[in-house]
Amino acid sequence: MKTEIKQPPEKKDDSDKLIAAVIAVLGVLAFSSFAFSFLKAEEQAPPDDSGGDAGDGGTSGVFITGVEWQEVSFPYQWYGESETEKATFYKGRLRIESEYAFKGRIALSCGSAIAAVPLITEAGYQALLAEIDSLIAGDTFDNIRELWQTRKQVALQFPRVDGFYIDFRWWDPDGWWRHFTQSWMLGDAAAVYLWEEVDISAGENLVDIGFFTRHTTAVVNPVAISVLSGEQLLASILSDAVYPGSVPLILSADIPASVKAGDDLDISLELYLPELLPGHQYYGLRISMSNGQADTTENANFVSKEVTNATNWQKLTSPDSKYQATLTLETTYRSSRYSQTEPLPKGIYSVRVSIEAWRVSNGPGSGIYIYGNFPLAEYDYGEIGQIEVT
Repeated sequence: MKTEIKQPPEKKDDSDKLIAAVIAVLGVLAFSSFAFSFLKAEEQAPPDDSGGDAGDGGTSGVFITGVEWQEVSFPYQWYGESETEKATFYKGRLRIESEYAFKGRIALSCGSAIAAVPLITEAGYQALLAEIDSLIAGDTFDNIRELWQTRKQVALQFPRVDGFYIDFRWWDPDGWWRHFTQSWMLGDAAAVYLWEEVDISAGENLVDIGFFTRHTTAVVNPVAISVLSGEQLLASILSDAVYPGSVPLILSADIPASVKAGDDLDISLELYLPELLPGHQYYGLRISMSNGQADTTENANFVSKEVTNATNWQKLTSPDSKYQATLTLETTYRSSRYSQTEPLPKGIYSVRVSIEAWRVSNGPGSGIYIYGNFPLAEYDYGEIGQIEVT
């Protein structure tokens, strides 16, 4: 079983039709994940052993009956640096009931959380080594044979993450860390992450899958999972990879339908903000409106009550971890062409929210000490609504 990572296609050919269809299906699943997260936040109890509701198999004869997730810490170093960091890897065990045997695909989507790190299973890894051995034995040209011998030595150094191999066959052992940290962990998210060539037998199947999260980007929405055969969608499910009580959530949003350009706009949010770092927690919330050409943003700050130097920030004191925040956005923007403030152009704007989590404490004098150069986690909730500027 191998993986394939796909981004939204710019041009549609026959090979892209499946990916476009998968993105559309997972988009429908993700559309319901916002409300789904509200319900999960209210439960305040760990999920049961089922790992989620039974998937929709329709008339295909294939059903996803549950998913169980395990969080795995993967140590790594930024390219050229010696300090050890820890990436987050989510290993999932997928239970599939099928009325027949087939070779399929498993597609994953989770907002902007999944990093485009190619992974292969133990079986796929052994098949790769056997293929390289065959190329070495069958090639009569010394320079080509030496090339494959070198590539085998690279393959023998693939790192492992809880039963999977990180596939860096096209990079040398010394340079692959640069690609892992700068291109995969910091690069674009995998719009659809595909586990290819999955053998599904008739009856019950336990299939291990997994994905890395992009650096600082946490899983905040349920992971949308689909099983496909060729271009046919057979079953799908939404499943939480993490216990919802361990991440901040947006419980509700009061967004006006429209606003006149130049007028102030109030957006009210109900938030679930667990204090995961008691006495040292800081959450920075950012809300933005954008139509792709112009945008406006506003911020709100939440901090542990023990950080007394943060006099203008809202304190985390709620016993049930729920907070109200009203943010006032100016419907003006600074035009780069004229370098002056102008009313936002008329049109439909997307409202998006993200939250950064940091460890902080009182600094010397009246200052705030912030730990680290990067946030501990960044929660990107994507689009939470739309508003028309008139």
